[in-house]
Amino acid sequence: MKKFYFLLSMLLSSFFSMAQTQMDVPVTFDIATVNYGLVGFGGVDPSVIVDPTLASNKVGRVIKSNTAELWAGASISALAGTVQTSFANAIPFTATERRMNVRVWSPHTNIQVRLKVEDKNDPTRSCETEATFNAPANTWQTLQFNFNNQAGGTAAFNPTFTYNKASLFFNFGVTGAVAGERTYYFDDVNFGPSSTASLLPILPLDFESATLNYTFTDFGGGASVKIANPQVNGINTTANVARMIKGAGEVYGGSFITLANPINFTVNKTFKVKVYSPRVGAKLLLKVESSANGALNFEREATSTVANAWEDLTFDYTAVSTTSSFDKLVFIFDLGTAGNGTANFTWLFDDVRLIASGGGGLTQMN
Repeated sequence: MKKFYFLLSMLLSSFFSMAQTQMDVPVTFDIATVNYGLVGFGGVDPSVIVDPTLASNKVGRVIKSNTAELWAGASISALAGTVQTSFANAIPFTATERRMNVRVWSPHTNIQVRLKVEDKNDPTRSCETEATFNAPANTWQTLQFNFNNQAGGTAAFNPTFTYNKASLFFNFGVTGAVAGERTYYFDDVNFGPSSTASLLPILPLDFESATLNYTFTDFGGGASVKIANPQVNGINTTANVARMIKGAGEVYGGSFITLANPINFTVNKTFKVKVYSPRVGAKLLLKVESSANGALNFEREATSTVANAWEDLTFDYTAVSTTSSFDKLVFIFDLGTAGNGTANFTWLFDDVRLIASGGGGLTQMN
């Protein structure tokens, strides 16, 4: 009888040692006693696997098939029978902190990654936001998601809701038929900001931060870069500015920069940009675009009235859509004229800010 009880106690001890707890944020996929799980939808096949870039680590893998829908994604949810358990506790959002961060690996760059949080018991209670993967292909990047800036056309963050489930959408807005089958990895789903995040700039765009990524993407002969201000005078005495040299190429040559969050046009709808132009009558086209959908854009043009001096150009955006998600700023000088790379096609620009229509120089706080 004693032997029987001894064996029973050993079996029970073994059972309880193997029992797994419900997962919670942060999600690392590495704790043996936590029940991790992923549920795919829309043409996505997710799984938890050994990290192909580090054998001692586990990650979530998402295979987006060539038949996947543009909204295909994966919920971070374990299955208890047919029930999705998601997180044991609500994500601890507060009135002052509504950010999350996720480490992501992608086989291609410049894609939108959407993160959705919701009440697992009521999917109508949700909030979605996006971040841009802009690291080199086949590398890891920590993305930061700010739920104060919801994706265009989606519900705003509601502090009275319980958000205890999260879903990821890779290359959101692009179908598998367009992109082809792609495999993505993610890890370390966490609450709050991340010190290792690749920090994209926000408005106002002043080129003064030592930690923000002010890298431009050039096209058609445009070439823009952050430099020390070579013209510290007049209305611009700051240390750094952006310089564009328009070389030989297309008449639409220019550059764009991606922002950390979509631009909020709800209140402020006038752009101001300080420009140092080599000649009177040179034009600047300021355009906003969506990384997720290139067909979404809005643009306005302004003309310089002075040469070799700083002036503030104004762009009226009162007609812009307030429901679209614009997170790219595009700069095109002298649209319609091909450049030649000389001083006559070299501009400086700085202090890109969004203000209230008819307002002064103050910007909306962020």
